[in-house]
Amino acid sequence: MRSDALGKQYHDGELIFREGDRGDVMYVIQAGEVTLTKKTPSGEYTLACLGAGEILGEMALFDKKPRSATATAAGRTRLLSVDKHKLFESVGNDPTLLFRILETTAGRLRKIGDELTTARKLIAGFLDTSASLEVTCRMIMEEGKEVVQAENGSLMFLDDSETSLAVTAAFGAESDLKILFKPGEGIAGRVLLSGKAERIDDVSGDPDYIKGNIEIRSLLCAPLKNQGVIFGVINMSRTSAQPFTSEDLRVLVSLANFASIAVHNSLHLSRIHSTMHRLSIQASLLDL
Repeated sequence: MRSDALGKQYHDGELIFREGDRGDVMYVIQAGEVTLTKKTPSGEYTLACLGAGEILGEMALFDKKPRSATATAAGRTRLLSVDKHKLFESVGNDPTLLFRILETTAGRLRKIGDELTTARKLIAGFLDTSASLEVTCRMIMEEGKEVVQAENGSLMFLDDSETSLAVTAAFGAESDLKILFKPGEGIAGRVLLSGKAERIDDVSGDPDYIKGNIEIRSLLCAPLKNQGVIFGVINMSRTSAQPFTSEDLRVLVSLANFASIAVHNSLHLSRIHSTMHRLSIQASLLDL
């Protein structure tokens, strides 16, 4: 980390602050991006991907509670730290700064409300259809298409041997349900191994991209995981020149967290039903 007159320079992946740390400053992103994550029982959850001009850690100036999330630099990033004294001084020179802080906080509260609405809808549907993996996957794809506004999408799960990643459900032009990847193969395989969601603005420039039967331009890919174990990925893609945004990626990660719970439960129920069916056949053979 290097300090200069404009702020502090962070390298890709460098920690800015950790969840639970004592906070006494907020940060203004001058260049680059910052990823905010939080630990949950089902694994690490991405709260937001913030860009230049945005503010983070502002609540530290108004309460004395520990940081509620972990902030990490995404790429080369420069941040300006602002303590309470500097804030009051800055507000005196530029009163609009206070409105920016309030606007940021209000925007995040609004996003939380929107996500709670989505969560309620998903959970209600999953409770009704949790016994059917096929129906659950179809619901996830329909919700993903709506909230991310993608032209194509797919859910890919590891098989029982954990050697192949296969498409289980998809939407879009000429969706191919037979395509297989090995862990680490293709962008989906890369995300499966890393456990980190990715946004690719132009897949043709990605060395791991494997061209399929659908011509796409930009791609979002997020892992599906339960209690830290990754068992699949969710992909959303566009053929148009308009790329996805950091907000699109954040929304997909949020959907992936809800979807992971539903899919994991459906997979277990499906396997239980299959086992019970085999046991019933074996039991009937004993009567012969």
